[in-house]
Amino acid sequence: MITCPSCGARNRIGTMFCADCGAKLDMEQAEIEIKKSQQGIHSRGVKRSFRIVRTLISLALLAGLAYVLVGVFLPVPDLVSEAADGADNAVALTKLDAMLKGGVGPRNVDMAYTFTSVEATLIANRLLGLEAGDGEAADAAERETGFTLIPSQLSVEFLASGFVRLVLCSHSYRDVKMYSVLIGRFEVGDDEVRFVTRSARAGRIPTFGPVTDTIATRFAVLVADDPLLEALSKRIAEIVVDRDEITLTLK
Repeated sequence: MITCPSCGARNRIGTMFCADCGAKLDMEQAEIEIKKSQQGIHSRGVKRSFRIVRTLISLALLAGLAYVLVGVFLPVPDLVSEAADGADNAVALTKLDAMLKGGVGPRNVDMAYTFTSVEATLIANRLLGLEAGDGEAADAAERETGFTLIPSQLSVEFLASGFVRLVLCSHSYRDVKMYSVLIGRFEVGDDEVRFVTRSARAGRIPTFGPVTDTIATRFAVLVADDPLLEALSKRIAEIVVDRDEITLTLK
């Protein structure tokens, strides 16, 4: 608004003469008021745009957080462990027994043993003590120490690419489950077998950096300091993964 220098009446910006007394208005004052008005409009527009951007960013962060939380706890589909039955278990245990005993034939002849994904899954859970998968140990641990996740079942899948997909289901009190996925290759060294990680997931969410290392460590802890697996690892001369099967050649 522009103030009339004669009567003091308030006039709208852009008016040349006072609407009350007819006196000519000060144009310099009018220009100042116009600039102030434009600056105010610009300032309000910037603030409105900032609020919109801030709201959009907040919504995006909330959506991302919800996606991560849901993805972490969603079951991993097509687990090998869900396809196993009693017949597979009997065959797997027979092969395991033969491998642990060294097979049939002279000691100086390398022996090869082939296992399917289902058989390897059954054997891995047997050797690691994860056969039950009913969460009873988790219930006891939770009652003693609070919220605790412990391994309850391992799924082993041999991929056509030569990689191996490991899925570890960890069980907690009140049937809370989390899935850790590791994809990589077995590498045979001098008296040891290493699993080289290619990628990892927490549930269905891809992980990177320290989180991937944490998931890899979770799997490594399962086999750490196991005398049977350590002795078997030293006897392995070659590992070949091909189309849902793994072949172990023992020295």
